Amino acid sequence: MMQTSGDDSAQPKMHHVIMIQMAVNIFCAVLIIFSKERPDTFIANGVRWWIERSAGAIRILLFFEPWPPTEETEKIVEGMQIYRHVLAVSLLIALCSIMASKPYLADWSAILSAKLKAAGYSRERYAELALTGYRRMVVTVAAITFLALFGHPYDKASIESFYSSELTILRLPLLIGIASAFVLLAITFRRVVNNCGRPGSGRFPEDGIN
Repeated sequence: MMQTSGDDSAQPKMHHVIMIQMAVNIFCAVLIIFSKERPDTFIANGVRWWIERSAGAIRILLFFEPWPPTEETEKIVEGMQIYRHVLAVSLLIALCSIMASKPYLADWSAILSAKLKAAGYSRERYAELALTGYRRMVVTVAAITFLALFGHPYDKASIESFYSSELTILRLPLLIGIASAFVLLAITFRRVVNNCGRPGSGRFPEDGIN
């Protein structure tokens, strides 16, 4: 079996990485909510300054997100602006988390391969299972990302209550965190497939799991 690099006890677990990422994202979202409830505090002033300074960059980054027409109420415009800032920050933190996880992907894929082999599967069979897992993770990431980016109402009857709700702000860190977990799982499954050979090919790399 492939040996993992370094001390296994020192390697962070995938779920630990995701939990830390979600905690940071939720903390940022809570700061936004606090600033709305306590607009005269130092934190609220800092949040408003950050939103104003980064508004142009956020709008460019999320160019595909429709902005409300000028005749919409100030409350809706403010709510949509806050929503997009939380979304952008959550995506940025998720990207940093995924990039920081790169050194541990080999160990995580080796652990997954070892567990599949310990379950009694042949190399061909667990390569097939890993490929199926990879495909399902990709589909799930696409679905959750679509929900985070476009899963909001567009009719005037619902749009104001949606963007004024604290749950709307809090759901973004959760959705992005879940999507990040599935991204890491997809990469891990794909590495297992690459290590043990594509199902049906009859070829298994010697540098993979033995």
